[in-house]
Amino acid sequence: MTDMSTASPAPRGAGPTPPDAWPMSADPSATIARAALSRRIADGFARGPVVMVVAGTGTGKTTIARLVAKERQERVGWVALESGSTADDLRRVLHGASTTPFVVLDDVENVVDDPDLIGILVGYLASPPAGTEILALTTRSLGPVVGELVLAGTCDVIGPSDLGVRSEEVAALAAAVRPGLSEAEATRIAERAEGWIAGCVLLMRLFGPSAPLSPVLVDLVEARIVDGLSLDEQDLLLAGSLLDRLTRQDTVGLLGPRGESVFGALRTRMLPMIERGPGRGENAAPEDALFYAPLLKECLQEILPRRRAGRLPELRRRFAMHLSLAGRFDAAVDWCVRAGDPRLAVEVLQEGISRLPDPTPIVPLVERWVELIGEPYLLASDILTACRIRALHAVRRIDRAVVLIHQLERDGRMDDVVAVDPGIVGVVLWTLHSRPGEAEQYVDDRRDGHRADAVRFMIAATSGTEPALSPLTTRWENMAPVVHWGMLWQGRCMEILGTVGTSDAVDNPNIVLAAAWTGRTEDAEAAWQDIPAERRARPHAQFARAALDIAGGETDRARRVLRESAEAARSTGGENHHEILDAWAALKKGSPAEAAAALRPGLVELDGVERRAITEWARLVLGLAMLDLDRPRDTVDVLGPAVESMLRSRRHLMVAAAGYALAEAHSRLGDESAARAVLADFRSRVGSLGSSYWADEALGRCYRLRSGDLLNLATPQETATSSATADDRLPQRVDLRPFHEPPGVVVDGVESMARRMKVVELIADLAQHPDGIERGRLQERLFPEVGRSRGGNHFRQIIFRLRELTGVRLERSDNAVSWPKSVELVAEDDTFERAALAVRSIKELNAEDMRFLREAVDLAPGVYLPGSNLAWVEQRRVYLSVLHEEAVSTLLWCAVEASDVEMVRRYASRALESNPFSEEIYGLLMRAEYLGGNRVAAMAVYRRAHSALAELGLEPGPELRRLAQAAVPTTPRATRRS
Repeated sequence: MTDMSTASPAPRGAGPTPPDAWPMSADPSATIARAALSRRIADGFARGPVVMVVAGTGTGKTTIARLVAKERQERVGWVALESGSTADDLRRVLHGASTTPFVVLDDVENVVDDPDLIGILVGYLASPPAGTEILALTTRSLGPVVGELVLAGTCDVIGPSDLGVRSEEVAALAAAVRPGLSEAEATRIAERAEGWIAGCVLLMRLFGPSAPLSPVLVDLVEARIVDGLSLDEQDLLLAGSLLDRLTRQDTVGLLGPRGESVFGALRTRMLPMIERGPGRGENAAPEDALFYAPLLKECLQEILPRRRAGRLPELRRRFAMHLSLAGRFDAAVDWCVRAGDPRLAVEVLQEGISRLPDPTPIVPLVERWVELIGEPYLLASDILTACRIRALHAVRRIDRAVVLIHQLERDGRMDDVVAVDPGIVGVVLWTLHSRPGEAEQYVDDRRDGHRADAVRFMIAATSGTEPALSPLTTRWENMAPVVHWGMLWQGRCMEILGTVGTSDAVDNPNIVLAAAWTGRTEDAEAAWQDIPAERRARPHAQFARAALDIAGGETDRARRVLRESAEAARSTGGENHHEILDAWAALKKGSPAEAAAALRPGLVELDGVERRAITEWARLVLGLAMLDLDRPRDTVDVLGPAVESMLRSRRHLMVAAAGYALAEAHSRLGDESAARAVLADFRSRVGSLGSSYWADEALGRCYRLRSGDLLNLATPQETATSSATADDRLPQRVDLRPFHEPPGVVVDGVESMARRMKVVELIADLAQHPDGIERGRLQERLFPEVGRSRGGNHFRQIIFRLRELTGVRLERSDNAVSWPKSVELVAEDDTFERAALAVRSIKELNAEDMRFLREAVDLAPGVYLPGSNLAWVEQRRVYLSVLHEEAVSTLLWCAVEASDVEMVRRYASRALESNPFSEEIYGLLMRAEYLGGNRVAAMAVYRRAHSALAELGLEPGPELRRLAQAAVPTTPRATRRS
């Protein structure tokens, strides 16, 4: 530490030097007059005797101090503080400067960490000698004591922003350093260094196209900025150069738990080309991040691999994982890409995404990852493959998604993809919905939630051969278009339109179709306006727009829309819709031959892989074209199978139109009875469902029906009224088969399997309450696990499903619900129970009684309602199993008495499958084997009984042991139980 009472500062560590010596040699050409900064220091001295300049290395602190000292024209004391100084040295030097009017304290940062030295210095600054002004220069803050000095009015502080090269100073600096540099080039240099004077000077001197970043500059940054830090601070500073900003949270990811304290220490350093600012998030502190100047980042990125080569890979991996686990997936990918490590990107993405409850929010990012990482790397991970499928589905690249799914199936990976992301089932089903045969293997996979249920319903409704039951959920929001597409083909247009005003109607082109095809053009236009403008270019939205235009007579515009969206429709699997609607537009324009030619064979093959609903529609358009061409025989051949398929699967949207056209064709062929039968059939079965638009279009082409007496209704409105009454027709009988696997429901002799257990449970419960049951109690018995409000929604859905499955409408009186009296309900469990109880009262069974009992036992081949877990079902299941075993025992005693060994074997084996611990059944089977003369078989039965009872820790009873020892079986009647 030296003291020099002259106009010039002394060199560090030396004794007194001549007045014209400086501690650092500086080229006068690099010095410029900084009038604004000089005025700022003068203003500081006007407020108090101490001005503290806190800024990083190379920001011009010493230079401005020298300029101010020269301007003073008075004696100056220059004190350079050194880290090795003692307290006595510091007191001596400060005391020696007490008579000097202007004192410069340089390198104050060297004493900040020494409590003794900083105490002496702060005491000197708090009470400077009278008449002395002090200019303190430091690269580190002195901490809270500075604030106390400012509050006391003793000190003013000048920070890095004041020392940065201002725009008006750039040209002057360039003229002083490199006169040939243009003003634009000088400005770019200053921006790159963000005002750091040392960097600006070096860049100006070394600037050139062949060496944009000189090793000289890198070495300077390393020596003057990096080397002065602790190792942890060096790690943090160097690693932070790979980020857009270094936040407090980032430091934890880079250095672990100690990162936050290191960040706090680094933030107190007044490092050049680093600014403090807000971090990420709404609650980030105002100075919770450090921002690097471009020049500093470039230099540090040159230094990083040279000084931390061994630790760099682990550092990169740790921080990439930190970013991913924090949900900053794009930042993690960018980090890994800059490191040239796509495999690391896949690893950290996989780890982060696997912890998300739902990967849907990251789907929009996947396309960018594919561009940065490459699809082969991305598809190496199952979870990222699932994200890729989701992303392709989101942008409606269905063609590419189908290829990818097929590739995964060939490689045997699809099960693994579904295992890590069960929600992908719904997406895969939607992707393959236009290929129902390929989607079939995913239909039974129940690992997804309501989204997959929605797509399953759509596939069943558009492709199945049996009536499809819609899922329980009543509000679908983003899945509503999928559900409504299935409902549309079922002819449930009014139900679809009933969602207008709810979230299900938002951005839903099927609302447009339901309105347009029921003659509600204004509602269809309103629904079209509800589709966001940026979403109207989607193929399905364009399809709906074209359908609305055709309904309004704008066939040319519709065909133009369809052709413009054809390519996009092809990639989404909707190409066939567009083809058929274009053919219909041609037919509407009066070109039936063109329409028929446009409907290629693949569109009208009912046994193909296309959705049957679309094929039926294609056949309708083709049939109407054939009518216009007056080819009734071809019309019958085309429409006959279509009408049958529509009625069987209850796809009622266009069945009335197809039925009218088919009846017209039969009439033109002179077969009035066939025409009448077709009309009667679809009128009685369809009801008010369907499309009035398509029915009107078909009737408009049926001149024989309109002119004859086959149509008893003059207008389509009257047709709808009559159909509505026909829709009230109930079946005559419903049979419930609760012991089958799965349980069966037979309606008027036609068996149909219930798709959900709840429908069967509802029928079974109502069968137990022939006089009705209170609605709330019935709801709680069916849905005990949900609240009353949600249970109410579920209950209404099940009532609707019952109607869909059987045609039955339940009766209500007061608050009770009951099975309609007009529909006979035959439940096999009731029939069995009555027969088993009736046999109890018969002492001696005759042949008729035996036949009756045997038929009753045959009604219960298994357990009651297998798959149900309701409490009341379990109670009845136990009761019926006990009753069944009792009835079987009675039947077996009679069979033993009648020496019918085969009957005993058959029914005893079935009984032992449900109750392997019944000693009575084992005994009867042993008696039968004795009667048949097969002692070996009898002993085998005994050993089986012994083994089964041993599982319970029991031994066979005395009766079984006696039978095992008996040489001759006893007479059955003598030991038969009463």
